[in-house]
Amino acid sequence: MEQQPIDRRCFGRRVVTLAVAGAAVWRGTGDAGTLQRREVEVVVDLDDPRFAALREVGGAMKVVPEGSFEPVIVVRISEDELIAFSSACPHWGCEVTLPDEDGLIACSCHESWFDLEGRYLEGPAEADLPRVKLVLAAATGVAPRSWGRVKDGSRRR
Repeated sequence: MEQQPIDRRCFGRRVVTLAVAGAAVWRGTGDAGTLQRREVEVVVDLDDPRFAALREVGGAMKVVPEGSFEPVIVVRISEDELIAFSSACPHWGCEVTLPDEDGLIACSCHESWFDLEGRYLEGPAEADLPRVKLVLAAATGVAPRSWGRVKDGSRRR
C-alpha cells in the first residue's frame, strides 16, 4: 500500500488532535490531583525555623510532604488553626501561587482564583484546591539534652 503525502493543514490538524488527546490523558492520569488519590500528610513544627512564616496569622508557605513531589500550601488562618491544601490547580494541575497581600491565590495558567483557605472563587477550575491532612508537631516538655537524665531517673545536671 502506497502512502500519500500529507499537506501542512492535515499535518497541523493531526498535531492538534494528538496534543488535545495527550492533555486529556495527562489530566486524567497525570500528576494533577495526585494528592487526592493517595494518603499524604504535612507535618509542621512551629518551633522549627523552616516554618517561621507560619508563626503569624496569614503566614503561608509551600511544603513538599515526605513521599511526594507535589508542593502543598500551608496557611495559618487564625491563632489556633493551620490548614493545608494542594498547590495543583484542579483545572489543569498548574502550580498556584502563595496567597498575596489580599489573601488571594492565583493560577497563572488559566486565571483561576482561590481564597486564603483554597476555596474556589472564579475561573475555569470550578473546584476548591484539595485539602491535605496537616499534623502539628507538639512541643515536648522535656529538652532533648535532658532526656537521658529523665530516662535513667538521675538528677544530674
